[in-house]
Amino acid sequence: ETALAASFSTLDVVEELSELTSLSYRSVLNIVQGLSCHDHITRNPPRWIQEAAQKIKLFEREEMLRALDYKPNGETVALDLLKEVIETYQTVEPTPQRGVYDHALCDSTSIEQPFARQADRSDEVVCFLKLPDKYVVPTPIGDYQPDWGIVMRRRDLRTGTAGDLYFVVETKGTNDLDDPKALTDEERYKIKCAQKHYAALGVELQYHAPRKDWQSFLNGVRI
Repeated sequence: ETALAASFSTLDVVEELSELTSLSYRSVLNIVQGLSCHDHITRNPPRWIQEAAQKIKLFEREEMLRALDYKPNGETVALDLLKEVIETYQTVEPTPQRGVYDHALCDSTSIEQPFARQADRSDEVVCFLKLPDKYVVPTPIGDYQPDWGIVMRRRDLRTGTAGDLYFVVETKGTNDLDDPKALTDEERYKIKCAQKHYAALGVELQYHAPRKDWQSFLNGVRI
């Protein structure tokens, strides 16, 4: 038998991290100079660089989120974002009862399609729609497109009066924002930005994200 040994080509750790994180060469050099885990780097440089880049990006996003502040600017969303007719090859779910449109566009058959189906059958729903692509929440890492806009009517058990409730809902395969298997770091970050955005609007609107099905959305509704 012949024994084989693996070896790694020489890598410039600072340059590689700089390219992966978009940080300046000097900033990365300062980070690397402050490290004491040199044995981990030499054991498997490519893997260490990838994991280090991910941690740096995560730290960058957390710092951006901490400093992020949304303020109302007086502008409103134009109604012409809602086209009269939408032509699509996407999966659609018939929503003739409660839908703003007679069909809802669905990105997934396992999550969005059943959500639309149950929303259309709910007596509490006044109307709902899959939000148009041009309706976005700006974030430091790109625009975020929430999934659903929903208007519900519920009766207050204390006063007996009925009132309308307004929601923006993001459907994902989990109810846990910190679920790394169902959500990417980018998705989690954009949802956290959207939480700040909707909190700053100062209107009676509840933002629910992430929600994996219609029932979990209903469980979180506050009157």
